[in-house]
Amino acid sequence: REILATLLVQQALGFVGGNPMEFRFLFETPPQVQAEKGKRAVELFRAARSLGPKSPVVFAAGAWIHYRMGLNKPAFKFSEILLSLSEGNEAKAFAGMFRLMAKDAKGAVSLFEHSSRPWLPLKILSGLIASGPKPVGPMVALLSDSDGVAGDYVRLFFAMTTKEEAGNLQAVALVERLLAKYPGKQWVLQPAFRLYLKTKKFQDARNLVPKIIADQKDKVKSTKYLMEQIEKLEKESALPKQPAANSPK
Repeated sequence: REILATLLVQQALGFVGGNPMEFRFLFETPPQVQAEKGKRAVELFRAARSLGPKSPVVFAAGAWIHYRMGLNKPAFKFSEILLSLSEGNEAKAFAGMFRLMAKDAKGAVSLFEHSSRPWLPLKILSGLIASGPKPVGPMVALLSDSDGVAGDYVRLFFAMTTKEEAGNLQAVALVERLLAKYPGKQWVLQPAFRLYLKTKKFQDARNLVPKIIADQKDKVKSTKYLMEQIEKLEKESALPKQPAANSPK
């Protein structure tokens, strides 16, 4: 029965596509699954579930199928059922991915503790959100080009936490590299905009506005809002610095 259940979920996954190791949920809406394909995938999952009610493979597939269909609540529910059925490190990491998506970084940290190398970006990200940059700094240095878009996302997220001027300069260099590498991607554009404001690169921030609002419904309103942010901070930066209250006169 479990072998048949596994075969059914393999068929179901064929209807929704994607690869959980791509980690796209972090920064992009999954591509829309056609209604008919989604319906068929769910039917196959339900049949598999009846055959393998305690099969970790079935519930891992259920979580992924529902995520790909944009149904995040049932996806999270099935990932938690998977966690109750399996103590394996890969199953824990897979469930940790959904906990991160549900904004439970602290709950995800322990699930990534013994995960294999491909999960490193999410292991870092959960630690970064849960505890800040200091504990995960050494792990960020382990990221390589083989980590792909997930590695770049985590590097950017980490760089945006810096409060030092030298760190800001490094973050700007990273942002500009990622803007060229991922043109038009909001997960790069929006942090880049904030970083340019933070580092007083106001013209660079202005240049990003048309790209940031490209997918907005009300482009006029969105443009006005972003431009007002730039103008406000630009005016504030032009004002002479006030002496600290306890500084000698």
